[in-house]
Amino acid sequence: MVSIHFRIKNNVPVGQTPLTISVMELKDANGADVFAEPNHGFVYVLQAISFGNVTESGIPGVNDLVRLAQHLAGVPGKQLFGNALYLADTDRNGKVDVADLVLLARHLADPENVLLGIPHQT
Repeated sequence: MVSIHFRIKNNVPVGQTPLTISVMELKDANGADVFAEPNHGFVYVLQAISFGNVTESGIPGVNDLVRLAQHLAGVPGKQLFGNALYLADTDRNGKVDVADLVLLARHLADPENVLLGIPHQT
């Protein structure tokens, strides 16, 4: 059995998206080489989720950073609830705290290398 983990870039539309798999090096449970043929197909995107997008405007931005900071500071009327609170947990550790704010700020500064929504990302 093989598990494949991958990320879909932000703004991929809901529906069918092409998928290409390339094989570089595979080993079985005993460490022996396994040969496989690359395959191409599709992934079906059912729902777009943009962690950090607490304003639910589309993709995370500076407004989301400010809104999350307001929530964490306890600014009256700026608490996050429901889906916004779920999206605020950028490191997926089950709680919304300053670490989520820092990760969102890092992502905004370097979106290609700092990914959101990965459990316990450091």
